[in-house]
Amino acid sequence: MAGETDGEREKRLAIARQVREEVQSRTVTVITTALALVAALFWQTAITDTIKTFMPVSGAWGYELLVALGVTVCAALAIYFLTKSAPKK
Repeated sequence: MAGETDGEREKRLAIARQVREEVQSRTVTVITTALALVAALFWQTAITDTIKTFMPVSGAWGYELLVALGVTVCAALAIYFLTKSAPKK
């Protein structure tokens, strides 16, 4: 910009770099989340089909509840360990 000092220009460029890095980081997060959702939907289908194959039709809600609880615990543990192993900022 006209009439700005070198220091002002450097500050403006630093802010632009920070914004670019933040946009890139958020974009990666959104894409990762979308891919995880797609994977989760496929797992949901696989788990549902497995339950239908091995569990009796009558009274299946109890088994489904038990499987849902097990999957939730496994997912929570996986998230916990993944966040602990992620590098700190």
